[in-house]
Amino acid sequence: MHGATLWVCGKRFDVSEQTMRHGAKLGFAPFKHVLSLMPPSHSSPAVPAWQAEKGMEILLDEDPTPWPVWLEFFRAGKIPYLEENLRNLIMEASRQRELDVVVDLLSKQPDVQRGELMMILAQSSSPPNLCGWNMQGLDLKNLCFDGARLDRATLRMATLRGSSFVSSSCAQTNFSRCDLSDANLSMSTLSRADLSEAKLCRADLTHANLTESNLSSCDLSDTILSGANLGGADLSGAKLFNCDLSRTSLMDVNLSKAMLQQARLQGAQLQGCNLSYNDLSDANLEGAKLEGADLSYSNLSQCNLSQASCSRIMLQFSVMTRARLNDGDFGSANLSECDLTHSQLSSSCFEGADFRDSVLDDCDLCGANFNYCNMFACKINRAQVSDAQFVNANLSNVKLNAARVLRSNFSESNLTACDFSGAVMNDSNFERANLTKARFVGCEMRNASFQHATFASATFSDVKMEGVDLTGCDLSSCDLSKLILSGSKLEKSNLHKSKLSKVDLSNCNLTLTDMSSSDLQKADLSRSLFYRANLSSANLKSSNMNGADLSHCNLSSACLERASLYGSKLEGANLEGADFSHCDLSFAMLQNCNLRGANFTGAKLTGTDFSGSDLEGAIMPDMEGYDLQGVCLSGTSGFFKDKSARRANLCDADLRGQELSGVNLQQADLSFADLTGANLQGADLTGTKLNGTNLSQSRLAGACFSCWAERDVSGIKLAGAEGLRLSGVDMNNSSWTGADLRGVNMAGSNLNECNFSEVSFNGADLTGCSIYNTNLTNCDLKGVNLSRANLQYSDLSHSAMDGATLPEWSSGSFEGVVLTGATGINFVGADLRKADFSQAVLKGHDLSAADLSQANLRNADFTECNLTGCNLTQSNLSGCNFDGAILSGAIIKQVDLSTTRLNGAILPELIEIDVHGIKLLDASGRSLKGKDLRNSKLSEADLSHQDFAGADFSGSKLSRANLRQSKLDGCDLSNCDLSRSILEGASLQGAVIRGTDFSNAKLEGAALPAWVEVDFECCKFAGATGLNFKDVDLRSCKFANSDFRGQDFSGSKLSGVQLSKANLTGSNLSSCDLTGSDMSKCHLERANLLGAVLKGSDLSQARLKGAVLPDWTSCDLTGLKLAGATGCKLQGKSFQGSVLDRVDFRGLDLSGADLRGCSLVGANMGGCNLTGASLQGCNLKGTILTDAVMRGADLDHAECWLLGSCEAGQETNLRGADLHGAKLFSFPWAIGAGMTVHAAAGTNIRTVEDKRRALAQAGARNL
Repeated sequence: MHGATLWVCGKRFDVSEQTMRHGAKLGFAPFKHVLSLMPPSHSSPAVPAWQAEKGMEILLDEDPTPWPVWLEFFRAGKIPYLEENLRNLIMEASRQRELDVVVDLLSKQPDVQRGELMMILAQSSSPPNLCGWNMQGLDLKNLCFDGARLDRATLRMATLRGSSFVSSSCAQTNFSRCDLSDANLSMSTLSRADLSEAKLCRADLTHANLTESNLSSCDLSDTILSGANLGGADLSGAKLFNCDLSRTSLMDVNLSKAMLQQARLQGAQLQGCNLSYNDLSDANLEGAKLEGADLSYSNLSQCNLSQASCSRIMLQFSVMTRARLNDGDFGSANLSECDLTHSQLSSSCFEGADFRDSVLDDCDLCGANFNYCNMFACKINRAQVSDAQFVNANLSNVKLNAARVLRSNFSESNLTACDFSGAVMNDSNFERANLTKARFVGCEMRNASFQHATFASATFSDVKMEGVDLTGCDLSSCDLSKLILSGSKLEKSNLHKSKLSKVDLSNCNLTLTDMSSSDLQKADLSRSLFYRANLSSANLKSSNMNGADLSHCNLSSACLERASLYGSKLEGANLEGADFSHCDLSFAMLQNCNLRGANFTGAKLTGTDFSGSDLEGAIMPDMEGYDLQGVCLSGTSGFFKDKSARRANLCDADLRGQELSGVNLQQADLSFADLTGANLQGADLTGTKLNGTNLSQSRLAGACFSCWAERDVSGIKLAGAEGLRLSGVDMNNSSWTGADLRGVNMAGSNLNECNFSEVSFNGADLTGCSIYNTNLTNCDLKGVNLSRANLQYSDLSHSAMDGATLPEWSSGSFEGVVLTGATGINFVGADLRKADFSQAVLKGHDLSAADLSQANLRNADFTECNLTGCNLTQSNLSGCNFDGAILSGAIIKQVDLSTTRLNGAILPELIEIDVHGIKLLDASGRSLKGKDLRNSKLSEADLSHQDFAGADFSGSKLSRANLRQSKLDGCDLSNCDLSRSILEGASLQGAVIRGTDFSNAKLEGAALPAWVEVDFECCKFAGATGLNFKDVDLRSCKFANSDFRGQDFSGSKLSGVQLSKANLTGSNLSSCDLTGSDMSKCHLERANLLGAVLKGSDLSQARLKGAVLPDWTSCDLTGLKLAGATGCKLQGKSFQGSVLDRVDFRGLDLSGADLRGCSLVGANMGGCNLTGASLQGCNLKGTILTDAVMRGADLDHAECWLLGSCEAGQETNLRGADLHGAKLFSFPWAIGAGMTVHAAAGTNIRTVEDKRRALAQAGARNL
């Protein structure tokens, strides 16, 4: 390593590079300069360069300037370790220059050199004891003294940069002027240590004990003092730039004149601390405890004191611009004469604090508590004071210019001579505040509350006071001119003789306010409430009172000239002698007012309501050509006295009961005016507009209306008008829409081509009127007399005509008339024969059962009419429209339908139609597919080749109708009369034919339904051709009450079928399976039953005369019922070997019948004639033979079961049976011979007498 040559006092010294760099690092100017001249490489410098700088001689010999630098350098303890010769030479040079301080500093030698100390620290196994050692001026940087004892040691001016003293003991140690930069002194003990003028930049003093230590003028920039104990320490004049003192205990510490710029003091304990004359700009004292601390004369600009505890703090004369004091506690603090410009004081508590003469310009005081504060003469200009509390505060002489004082509370505060110029005080509370001599220039006080506040001698100029609450305030004699007080509350306020010209009091509440004799010229009082206010003798000239409520106000003798009272309310007001000249009273309400002597000259009275007011002596304007539209004068008098209303606009006016007799109303506009009960006798109404005018109950005798023709009087009401004559008047082409003409006599008048839509004619007399082509839609024509009136081509649609007297139907008066929707005309069953309804429109009317035969209905419109049962025989239906009409049951014989519209006619609406003999589908109709044709009369109609699939013909008459090749699939033909109809080739698949009459119908080639579950009940097929029931399975069908005379059912399956009351006369039922079928009361005359299976069949009460019956021998006739059957000849018939169990043969004649070997178990033979019948070997168990005649019957070997011999109910019932001559016994009396009698157990039946006795007991007689 190379060095350099240094010239001092003409002598040459070689200085090593290490020494040079060490000195330069310490800032030693000579070495620093030499190093700057060295080349980049470490080679020796060239001789010329050094010779040029021989110049070090110049620095030390000839130029005295560097010596003061050296002095300051040495004083700071920055003495480099120099070679002994160099040190001596510098000391000699210093003596020559009388620099005793340098000589003294360099002459002091330390007790140990760095090398020796390093060996001590390295060789010691435990922390060394260096108490009292003199290490002054040594270069001890980056050494480790952790845990060492250095009490009372002298390290003055020593270089300890980067050294570590963790947990070391340094009590009373002298570190003055030491360089402890970057040293670690955490947890060390430094109580009473002298660190004055020491450099502790970036040192770590975390949790160090510095109690009562001397840190005056030391440099603690960027030092970490977190958790350190500095109690009683002297830090006056110390540099604490960007120092971390968070959570440090600084109680009662002297920090006077210390430099704490940007220091971090969050949570620091600074109670009682002396911080006066300090520069705490940008310091962070957030949450610090500063109770009783003295910060007077300090610079706290941009300091953060948010959430700090600062009660009783002394801040007088301090500068706190842009400081943050929000959320802190400054109760009872002394902040007098402080500069807090731009500071943050939001949400802090300053209750009871002293702010006298302080500057708080541009501060944020939002949400802060200043209750009971003394803020005398403070400057709070442009501050943000929203939501702050100033209750009972002293703010006299305070300047709040341009401040924003929103929603703040100043109740009961002293604001005497306070200047609010340009301030915004919206929504703030000043209740009971003292605002004497306060200045309000250009400020806003919208919605603020000043209830019961004092404004004596206050100045108001260009103030916006909309919505202010001034209830109960004393503003008497105040000059409030040009103020904006809109929406304010001034209830019960005193404004007597106040100057209020051009003031804005719109939307204000001035209830019961005294404004008498006040000057309100050009004031805006619109929409304000003046209920019962006193405005007597007030000057309201040119004021705006539009929409104001002046109900029951006192405005007597008030001047309202040219004022605007549009839509205002003055009900019950005292307006006596008031001047309304040229005033705008449009739509104002002056009901029940005292208007005696009031002047209305030139006033606008459009829509003004004077009803019930006293107008005696009032001066009214000239009415001629005057605009009085909507004026209300009901209950008043004298308004038109001696006045001409010619060309006046009285549209919508309320003139009920007015005295207008003889008044000139020529060309006046009375449209929609109400003159009910008015006296218009002799009035001139020539050219007057009367549309909508109500003249009901008015007196019109002698009134002149001039011509009515071509006049528009729509909406006029003339009901009950006296003296009105409209009979025989020409009203041609006039318009009366919506008029009320109830009871008016218009007989014989010309009403041609008039418009009377929606007019009420109730009870009017229109006898003999000509009403050609007139619009009478939606009219009330109830009770109107229209006899002899001509209604041709008039439109009466939707009119009510109940009780109206109409012209004769045949008079031709209804030609072209439109009656769509008209009510009250009863056409039901009406005799309208030969009536002329040509081109008439009768849409939707009910003409059911009406007789329109031979009527002229040419081109008439019967759309959707009900013509049920109507007789249209021989009527003219050419061009007639029956779309959607109900023609069920209608008689339309001998009519021409070739040009008739029937769209939708053969639809659900054509139920029960009678189109007998008509070829209906030649008319312009639609398909009948799926349509409702119930109960229609279509006999003899030609309906061939049509598609009726799904149509409902139930109950219809189609006898002799031609349905050849028509589709009737799925049709409902129930109860339909198709007798003698032609159904050849027709399709009836799935058709319902219950009760249908097909008698004599032609069904050849017809596609009949599959005979499955077909209901033939009540059907008639007698004489029908083309049917085939032979060998068909009809078991699921029903035939009750049907008529199948002469039909062939041979070989068909009819088991279980319901055939009761069916007429099968002459039918072929041979070989049919009738097992279990119900054929009771059936007509079977001449029917062929040969080979039919009748097991379980019910033929009771059937008619069998001439029927061919089956062979009864060896048959299973179980359950067969023939009781009551007629024409059934069974005498002498053979039933030998047949099963007749449970048969019902009651009352039949079976005399001589052969019943041998038959089983008659449970058979009912009661009342039968069995005379001479053979019953040999029959089983009579349970057989009922009551009252049977069995004379001479052969009962040999028959089994008779008596009571007790079998289960109850299964005994042979012989009660009343006549057995006279019956063969019951055989000889000899062997066991089993003759009739076997089964008696009760224990009964001994062995002899003839035993049997006779037993049978007698069973009820048999003639034994």
